[in-house]
Amino acid sequence: MQNVNSFYKKIPVKISDDQVVLLEVSNESEDTDVGIIDNLNLDPVLESIKLLSKKIGVIIKEVSPDRASIQFGIGINLGSTGLTACIIKGESKANLKISIEWGSEIRDI
Repeated sequence: MQNVNSFYKKIPVKISDDQVVLLEVSNESEDTDVGIIDNLNLDPVLESIKLLSKKIGVIIKEVSPDRASIQFGIGINLGSTGLTACIIKGESKANLKISIEWGSEIRDI
């Protein structure tokens, strides 16, 4: 659940040795350590998306439909430990919209 007192800020996030993106995140605290902001890593957010997708894939495989698709929004929050992913209700506040489809041949992810 998102903190009512949170606010949004744009911060640079390094995605490779020579690439930086500007990311708008929900900041849960105005007192975020500057050292954390200087060393933000998107990998924990991407790993969360990967693990969630795998778990949903296991359920889809158990149900064995001919076709299946899911969509979910991910918000990215800045907390005291760095960036974290949060599943968002509705698309308007999501940083990322994830769509996954399975065809007639459901495979392991």
